[in-house]
Amino acid sequence: MTDKATLRRLARLFSPATPVENDRVTVRLAEVMNPSDTACLYLAMPGEVDVGAITDLRSDIAWYTTRTVDRSTLSVHPIDCEYETHPFGYRQPVAGTPEVEPSVIDAWVVPGVAFDEAGRRLGHGMGYYDRLLERARPGARFIGVTTERRLFPRIPESEHDVRMHAVVTEERVLRP
Repeated sequence: MTDKATLRRLARLFSPATPVENDRVTVRLAEVMNPSDTACLYLAMPGEVDVGAITDLRSDIAWYTTRTVDRSTLSVHPIDCEYETHPFGYRQPVAGTPEVEPSVIDAWVVPGVAFDEAGRRLGHGMGYYDRLLERARPGARFIGVTTERRLFPRIPESEHDVRMHAVVTEERVLRP
């Protein structure tokens, strides 16, 4: 089995999602969301699948997003807030935006460098989402989004890794 660092390097060689792929993933994601969901949506970093348009497609859902608090922690905030640009180039809520507890979130839309069909996720290697999802309420759903080209046969799994309940691509929804 290939190690995570090698798989990250390989995944980063693939081209980013195209606008058409982003749209197709977003439509599929909209289909798996429940009307009563309270959901947390990541705001895409450069190179990640951008599904931000889901908030318009599914305005029946209470949407939240994350902020990088420090070098190990993400916090959760209402999505309709003021934003700033993080030094890594993605948007995030400004400091001081009201926070909510992760336990109120029903569905987590989670980015990744790559995924596999068993719901294993390869992140950027810092563990931000693994630590955040450990604080999720029991029964919350974890939904990874990616493109087909970033689905690998098998992602190595560590003890702290959190598996996805579904992985959405531009072509299908996988439910491990």
